[in-house]
Amino acid sequence: MTRPSKASEAWRVLGESPVVDASPWLRLSRQAIELPDGKQVNDYYQLHIPDFVVVLALTASGDVVCVRQYKHGLRHSSLTLPGGMIDDEETPLTAAHRELLEETGYGGGDWTDAGSFVVNGNLRICTGHFFLVRGVSRQQAANSGDLETMHLDLIPGADLVDRFRQGEVGLLNHAAIIGLASLHGFI
Repeated sequence: MTRPSKASEAWRVLGESPVVDASPWLRLSRQAIELPDGKQVNDYYQLHIPDFVVVLALTASGDVVCVRQYKHGLRHSSLTLPGGMIDDEETPLTAAHRELLEETGYGGGDWTDAGSFVVNGNLRICTGHFFLVRGVSRQQAANSGDLETMHLDLIPGADLVDRFRQGEVGLLNHAAIIGLASLHGFI
């Protein structure tokens, strides 16, 4: 969790103008900022993509509900966890429930908010919201509507960390939730 900065540490935004606007997927803006010592920087860039959720869900038998899919940013398939973009007017928790159900067909369970984190400390980019859930069950057929072809994989919790160590998890936000689940005693 983050602490608010002291007023004496905060940067002041003097102005902001768009450079690229491909909303809702991507926006790049140029800011003019003033540092605490009074120095002004007129070309400070901020990159904005939609906030997202990632869910690590355990079945009653302790299996982690995973998805194997091609990720174009990686240029190969990766073991992933359910998640995706938060839609307008959605809370992170609502988006997490929706993404788990859409991508895997699983739902229910006892939910824990594992935290929200800014992706890049200077560019900001977006905020990732991470959720852990125990006791999910199959509710319906998966129907993500995503571009990727997804393959559902139930992995014993004890094996997930080994798969991560073996390089099967190629996305930082998915690696992060595995670490958070470990810290919270989920796996």
